[in-house]
Amino acid sequence: MTDGPIPVALDVERPYLALALLRNLRVARSVIVLVILVGLVLPHVVADLALYHPAWTGPAWFLGLLAVAVTDAVLVARRRTWGSARWPAAAFVLGLSVWATALLPASALVGPPHQTLGAVGWFGVLLFADTGIGALLGFLGVHVALTLVQLGLAGRLDLLTLVDLAVVVAMASSFRERPVDRRAVVIGEVGLSGELRSVNQLERRIAEAQRLGFERAIVPAAPHGISPSTTNNMQVIRVATVSEAIEAALSGPE
Repeated sequence: MTDGPIPVALDVERPYLALALLRNLRVARSVIVLVILVGLVLPHVVADLALYHPAWTGPAWFLGLLAVAVTDAVLVARRRTWGSARWPAAAFVLGLSVWATALLPASALVGPPHQTLGAVGWFGVLLFADTGIGALLGFLGVHVALTLVQLGLAGRLDLLTLVDLAVVVAMASSFRERPVDRRAVVIGEVGLSGELRSVNQLERRIAEAQRLGFERAIVPAAPHGISPSTTNNMQVIRVATVSEAIEAALSGPE
């Protein structure tokens, strides 16, 4: 008889804990975005101020994003949500991203100065994380599409490199449960279509890998002008695609 009220007390407590967890998640999102803006984005804006013409346009788009982040922090503090205002806020953020990208010279796109490329995604989390995955993915999709259009207009779609080849090989090794050959080093970058691209100072990287004890170097098929003195006794394996690189890295020496 005395054990009867206990389940009722637990049922009352659970919704409170759930609400507290959701609020803490909102606080965390707001803090993370502010830290990213002030700690990561702002230093790049200041360092790359010379790329903006006129110079005030760089700080201008940053202050616009900061205003959205601060507004969210205020809403969190007052225990309020964006409501229907999230849509014009999202349009404002995307507009700032388009403007910031247009301000940069083509040579700076998809590089450290192009900070809105990654930072804007966090605003999607800020605005849509509590509305469902569909709205968030839609926001991110529009952001990526607009960026691709701008890169195409600037003639810089060749800059789109997804990840370093070593990251891809490590993921494939985990997925296939096959170890990467410890004597092999992979060098290159992965393009959107799955092709491999060369990197700067390829010969120097191969020489350094050999000095560290590696015996095989898996490199992009181009360029072909690697000096024999660079490779010495190292086996150089040229591959053109990601799949070829993975197969070479997950197998032993021939």
